[in-house]
Amino acid sequence: SRALDLGELKKCCAMCRLNLSEKEVATLLSHFDRDGNGKVQFDEFLLALRGKMNSARRSLVRTVFNKLDEAGDGNGYLTVDDLKD
Repeated sequence: SRALDLGELKKCCAMCRLNLSEKEVATLLSHFDRDGNGKVQFDEFLLALRGKMNSARRSLVRTVFNKLDEAGDGNGYLTVDDLKD
């Protein structure tokens, strides 16, 4: 289902030998569960691990994006054609 409920997350924590209490696993689930459905979807998990981009990382991404866009049509959007030689 590409999502973990509380029991599945608890099992994963145990498999990773984290030895967390039921309350700690529930806290972890609530941290990951952005939409409040009681499950951790894969994208929620990645977002929680990756976190927000700091200014240096955002600047690097913007620089790379702009270079790729300049190589294409320079319209502010990247398309497959922009990325071709």
